Amino acid sequence: MREFDPNALASLAERYGKALSRRPILIDEVAAIMPDLCALLGDAFGRVTLRGPFRGLDVGTMENFASFLLGAYELELHEWFEALIAANPRRVVNVGCGEGVYAAGFASRLPEAEIIGFDQVPAKLDSAARLLRANGLSGRVDLRLGANPAQFAAALSPGCVVLMDCEGAEYLLLDPSRVPALRACTILVEAHDFIVPGVSDLLLKRFCRSHAIQRTSNVPRDPRRYPELAGMQPALGHLALNEFRPAMEWFLLEPL
Repeated sequence: MREFDPNALASLAERYGKALSRRPILIDEVAAIMPDLCALLGDAFGRVTLRGPFRGLDVGTMENFASFLLGAYELELHEWFEALIAANPRRVVNVGCGEGVYAAGFASRLPEAEIIGFDQVPAKLDSAARLLRANGLSGRVDLRLGANPAQFAAALSPGCVVLMDCEGAEYLLLDPSRVPALRACTILVEAHDFIVPGVSDLLLKRFCRSHAIQRTSNVPRDPRRYPELAGMQPALGHLALNEFRPAMEWFLLEPL
């Protein structure tokens, strides 16, 4: 296994130690360390995902790729991803595709499927296009700006998979009274109750009669599970795995 540059590692550990010693801790100061931490990991291990359902995906175009590289990002969903891929859907609609890692991952694992990626931020779609190019997947994902209910409904087809992470807009989009096609779709959604209080209960109410529902929440990450972090101070190892999110819940909704 390759080793980290000792001088770069020591400098980064010192910077992070100082950031943690401040009260209150300055989030911007911690965030400024992340690009250098990613560069340290990338120099040692490359920028291709090392494990998980999207192993082999080049994530070097992403702003903060550490947890993706290690195969730890949203670890809670990996078994669900494998089950969705094994079902071999004909279409995947990714709402809130961001920098494109899931759109690219599903495109690479499902070469015959149609992949549609929505985001409301043009810069995110530009980032997604870069990631797709880096992985030789240009043209495999239909990137679309927006996703109001009409756009979303038009993208659905019977039996398609919906991946949704849209910062609270799930309360608007995941409404089978507005979008009847949802009753025949498999849906994996991140619920943002900290943005829209009660959205989890609302989704359960809307889909409890049409779908079997599984739910999961985020769990702590243990740097000891990732051998690439063995040569790194524990605090930096935890930072590499940090997804900078509050307590979260996800739902997998499968048509009955």
